[in-house]
Amino acid sequence: MNLLDLGFNDFWEDVDTGNFELARVFSIYNQYYMVATATINYSAEVSGRLQYKCRSKADLPTVGDWVLISIHDEIAVIHDVLLRKTLLARKAVTKKVDLQLIAANLDVAFIVQGMDRDFNLNRLDRYLAIVNYGEVEPVVILNKKDLCSTAEVAEKIAQVHERHPGLMVLATSFLDNGSIENIQKIMMPRKTYGFIGSSGVGKSTIINHFIESEKIQTQELSDVTNKGKHTTTNRHMYVLKSGSLVIDTPGMRELGLVNEEDDLKQVFELIKEIAVDCKFNDCIHDKEPGCAVKLAVDEGRLTSSEIDSYVKLKKEEARFSATKLELKEKDKKFGKMCKQVMKSKKDKKR
Repeated sequence: MNLLDLGFNDFWEDVDTGNFELARVFSIYNQYYMVATATINYSAEVSGRLQYKCRSKADLPTVGDWVLISIHDEIAVIHDVLLRKTLLARKAVTKKVDLQLIAANLDVAFIVQGMDRDFNLNRLDRYLAIVNYGEVEPVVILNKKDLCSTAEVAEKIAQVHERHPGLMVLATSFLDNGSIENIQKIMMPRKTYGFIGSSGVGKSTIINHFIESEKIQTQELSDVTNKGKHTTTNRHMYVLKSGSLVIDTPGMRELGLVNEEDDLKQVFELIKEIAVDCKFNDCIHDKEPGCAVKLAVDEGRLTSSEIDSYVKLKKEEARFSATKLELKEKDKKFGKMCKQVMKSKKDKKR
């Protein structure tokens, strides 16, 4: 193998490696990494210098990153992360972490939804928003088509195309090997593909169909909730026999958007165009008078479900921003309290 087989291309051709060696991050386990060069795999850790200069966890390596390494006693030390060509990331709404990385330098993201209870156009909007923001090409996989009639499968595909014209949609079933192989037919050698979606939709099982050596552990749906269990807990990249590279990711039950101005509008381009004619510049297309978007719904140019999804995502982004401010205020108050306690202790000693 060589670096091209690991997905290296002319995007990084001008990189100056200095005295370091190029490698790609294949997996992450807590604070430890597995990286691959053209000839060998190494366990790796981040250098103290890189940790010090990172402004946030988003600056640390993630699966799919190209990094500069040195070797010490058969352990690789990661000194720098190369500029990312593409990046999938999300905000975790209920956590303090601003940005959670999913994978880097993907060429295509397969968004997997089940045709059972998991099928949800609004959730699909969220995934598309993240993929569009990361500048990754999306392909939708509607899995478990064996659970639906032929007419129901066609209806679900039509619903996706109605909301997102031109989007590639594949219907698959593990009972139909031909439909799974249709995914692999569009996968090219030396290109990197990521599989994202909720738990239990079949991401790992699809990848298991492609690989012949290391199998990914899978689990059945929860009998109680009919929701998938979090089987994949670590992200890992595999090199297929065909030469394609695939990344399996943990299932995601919540999706916080990274940048509402960019990612939402890319998903809802038509709303963006119509919104220019709204009476108010800050119209959120909810209950404002003179809203051109609401008028478009009345005239049949947009569906109410599209607007509901868009408004919901906008409100969530606003709520996340407010939560972030609240956390900062709490941190400030806690810091002041600590200073007061320390000052009180010093006064008592005197």
